[in-house]
Amino acid sequence: MKKDDPLFQESLVRGRRDALLRLLGDQARYFLFETNSEGAADDVKVEYDVARDQEFPKLEVVWDPPPGTKVRAGTRIRARATARDDRNVWQSGIRRIDLIVLPESSNQSFGFHEWPPRPLTCEDVPPARTLEGVYDVPRSPPPVVRLRVRAVDHAGHGTSSGIAEFPTADWAGRFEMVTTIAGRRLEQAEAEIALNHDGRGNLTGTMTGRRERLAYSVGDCSHRTVQPNRFRVSLVGTYTDGRALKVLIKEIEETKLIFETRCPTGVSRGEATFKTGVWPPEALLGTPSPLGEGEVRADGTRHYRLVSETANGGTRWTVTLRPATN
Repeated sequence: MKKDDPLFQESLVRGRRDALLRLLGDQARYFLFETNSEGAADDVKVEYDVARDQEFPKLEVVWDPPPGTKVRAGTRIRARATARDDRNVWQSGIRRIDLIVLPESSNQSFGFHEWPPRPLTCEDVPPARTLEGVYDVPRSPPPVVRLRVRAVDHAGHGTSSGIAEFPTADWAGRFEMVTTIAGRRLEQAEAEIALNHDGRGNLTGTMTGRRERLAYSVGDCSHRTVQPNRFRVSLVGTYTDGRALKVLIKEIEETKLIFETRCPTGVSRGEATFKTGVWPPEALLGTPSPLGEGEVRADGTRHYRLVSETANGGTRWTVTLRPATN
């Protein structure tokens, strides 16, 4: 058979392709081969494409104590994070793990580490990476300590853990209020609630948050909040029979909300002073409060909701309270 015989050339190409497949063994599945015997003499041209890293890392975090546990100033919260990027040998591997204190705008961290890229080989998947960190609850902690972990691989794919919440009181919760007009959000308030009980049915605590008018436009004029109304409310209440919960507003710090209006004719500012800042009645939760006793869920979480509607808008109040694990 002559070298320029088409059948010979085709057999030669297939034979050399099969030799490459045997040489690569199990790793051959990561290559795409294209062979062509047209016009070939003694050479074989092989084109291949390598699989790319398109997988996101996997992340496991063990917390000590577990999320939901009540903590106090000086408590040490430990996190052990293990990140993997080992779907196959072509994954780029873990580049960085960050242990983050929320909100992220505070730029607080309780640990991070970076690893250099590993040499690309066909034998091993990238190794798992582990990072441990300790967060010390500060002297004046927020109602809820929130922590999170993020892992990023060398291809830039990032994975974050769920938010781990650690209340600093027996009950921790969140208050939200939203007012809408013609389908637009006009005003909103949000706050953190912390309540402690003395074991005899009495509750004391605080609700701390902010209220603001959102940016919106009417005609040629735009409106926005310049200085949100930051409020702090003292709370008292009762918790009896392991079910009946009532919370009242005891004392309210008076603060101002400053807003700005911009029109073609000029800029003007206004302010509103709030003594309540959140809710008109003194009773926040429980009978005879408009929010009532709330829905009690299987894990002990209480959810309160009220909607007040008008012809072209309305206001929605929601409160969620969760009992801490001691």
